[in-house]
Amino acid sequence: MSKAPDIFGYLSYRDYLRDYYSWKKTQQKGFSHRFIASQVGFKSSGLFAQILSGQTNLAFELIEKFVTFLDLRPREAEYFRGLVQFEKAKSHQHRKEALDSLTAAIPPYTRQLEKDQYEYYSKWYHCAIRAMVGILEPNVTVERIAELLNPKISSAKVKRSLKLLEILGLIVLDEKGGFKVSERHLTTGDKLRSTAVILFQQQMLDLAKKALAEQSPEFRHGSTMTLGLSKEAYKKVMEITESFRAALVELAEKENNPARVYQIGIQAFPLSESIEP
Repeated sequence: MSKAPDIFGYLSYRDYLRDYYSWKKTQQKGFSHRFIASQVGFKSSGLFAQILSGQTNLAFELIEKFVTFLDLRPREAEYFRGLVQFEKAKSHQHRKEALDSLTAAIPPYTRQLEKDQYEYYSKWYHCAIRAMVGILEPNVTVERIAELLNPKISSAKVKRSLKLLEILGLIVLDEKGGFKVSERHLTTGDKLRSTAVILFQQQMLDLAKKALAEQSPEFRHGSTMTLGLSKEAYKKVMEITESFRAALVELAEKENNPARVYQIGIQAFPLSESIEP
């Protein structure tokens, strides 16, 4: 590594510190865990290794000392603080606040797609509007989308959503200047987007509760099961669920005359601790 690692390329402050340490050792003679301890005020030189391995967290009172030690510029320092807060956050609300801090710190010219992908998952209506474009094309209008969407949102939000979907390549302009759905799909492999997906799923669960209370049984469905399963049986449930999801996607792709946007959710989670035989 010929130059210092770019902090904006990291989603874990531990990974960044690990790569920074490896790079710095090639640049500065005598750079070691002991040297770091002497600079930031660790009581033990072994504490840095424990932070890198995940055995302990970087204490909040040491964050600013590391900002100085790493010689981070203001925006880099803000991003570093966000990384630490992100890994320390226990609740989804705190994780969302940390994510907001991270995306705000990213320079406008850096990782813009990452910021836009996070924005896509941060609001429930972006995916709904994309699906609605597929139904309404080629006669997509902001007013028509705002009229049909349930729950309602403003025309201004619809406009911003269409712009975001275009930036992400999820919808494209046709030859007549209208929008149509593209073949592109987003992936959610990394920690930043996966956390945004959790927040998205929470919004959908809130909408599901609202639908149970307000929508006619003719238009909504809800069923639950509580089962006792082994690890092997639960794995099989996940496999069946994935097959079911794939079948639904195939069904939707073959649909020639869609008339409404539906949200279909599948949840599975433990209601007890593991019971040893």
